[in-house]
Amino acid sequence: MGEEKQELLKVFDEMKKQGNFDISVCSNIHDIEDNPKYKKLEMTTQQKMQLSALTSQLPAVAALDGISALSNMPKLYSVTIPDGVPYTLMTIKNGNMTTVLRDEHGYFRGYANMAEYTSPANLALSSAVLSSFAVMSVATGQYFLTQINSELDKIKMGMDQILAFLYGHNRAELISEISFVKYAYENFNAISTSDAQRIATIAGVQQAKKVAIKDCEFYVYDLESTLEKGNDISAIVDKALRICDSLKLSMQLCTMGSILETYLSQNFDPNYILYIENDLSRYIDKCETAMLTSLTTLYERVRTMKDIPIKKIPKDKLMSAINDILEPLKDSAESSLKKTLREGLHLPEKQKTFYLNDDGDVYVKAV
Repeated sequence: MGEEKQELLKVFDEMKKQGNFDISVCSNIHDIEDNPKYKKLEMTTQQKMQLSALTSQLPAVAALDGISALSNMPKLYSVTIPDGVPYTLMTIKNGNMTTVLRDEHGYFRGYANMAEYTSPANLALSSAVLSSFAVMSVATGQYFLTQINSELDKIKMGMDQILAFLYGHNRAELISEISFVKYAYENFNAISTSDAQRIATIAGVQQAKKVAIKDCEFYVYDLESTLEKGNDISAIVDKALRICDSLKLSMQLCTMGSILETYLSQNFDPNYILYIENDLSRYIDKCETAMLTSLTTLYERVRTMKDIPIKKIPKDKLMSAINDILEPLKDSAESSLKKTLREGLHLPEKQKTFYLNDDGDVYVKAV
């Protein structure tokens, strides 16, 4: 093996060691594109070109490592990153590309600088690895956000469905913020490629969170005061259920906004993540406790009220409607919204294995 080839392999091994990742030939998965256990990540044309720059380098590196003859190289590679998706990348103003390496707790591990690798082949390999990791980080974030959204039953509704239960003077502003957050997460991949747009979007998401908190406070107060007004129990139940739907929507908006902000900023500092998780979890507890208390009172009021001969009240129907919201709140285990928050914030920290083919496509195990 020539000196240049030995240096290339040495550089690649050093990068894997410093970055705590591994890239290897994957020969035990066939027809991955048709396998339901794996999900193809959405990529722009530019991102696929960046990944192709890496996969074009891998056959030579694998052959140097004695894995297989170059002519017989398979078309699929696995990239395993134990510390999570992936490292924080930044562009240094002097023209060098550097990666900040962090451990599973988010703490600084060191730098891997392309300037250390002076030969054109080494620079090409280093650049391909670092840019590919940046692409995989963004594409995986898009995939995670899609999964998180699917768990938020109010946020994922169509606007016409949301408008059916929203009410009051804050109706327009809440719809506006929901539309913005939906736009941000659905276009996360494209927005993340532009620093200016990403920064502007973060500011918009932070504003949406502030509006969501304000509306949560409004709906908690309105729910409590609704039970004290009027004698038409059917009307009271109807309004209380609309308030609960609106409150749940506001809570989910705040949750999605918090997760989206961390993904856009790529700020996974453990203390920051812990603060967001604990602070928002406490607020979710507060809102859910308010719903539990009010709905329990309302349920008992319906159950114990006396029938009026001249006005038949559908007590069973009203109690069933209240119970649909009340029962999940009685569960002593972690609420579904708090679970979504926790998982969403910590998904990027978990070990990930990506599967790359020569066309620049990336697959992950389906969540």
